[in-house]
Amino acid sequence: MKLECLATFTLFGNVMSMESVNLAGSQRDALLLSFRDAKLSVVEYDVETHDLKTLSLHYFEEEDMRVSLFSLKFFLF
Repeated sequence: MKLECLATFTLFGNVMSMESVNLAGSQRDALLLSFRDAKLSVVEYDVETHDLKTLSLHYFEEEDMRVSLFSLKFFLF
């Protein structure tokens, strides 16, 4: 199998972690992207525009709510 880059995207910040997830009712996988300062985005590839579409944005203000994507993955899966 050969890995090939088909597209690149500019994001607003450095991605700290990334995880592929299957959302109920969706035909394709989405990406959970975590950023510094407890920010989390859920994005999906849009085949019509050949771009990423943001499905939701989250910001965790309270210190005890700030978890890494690894910890979040532990609770979700």
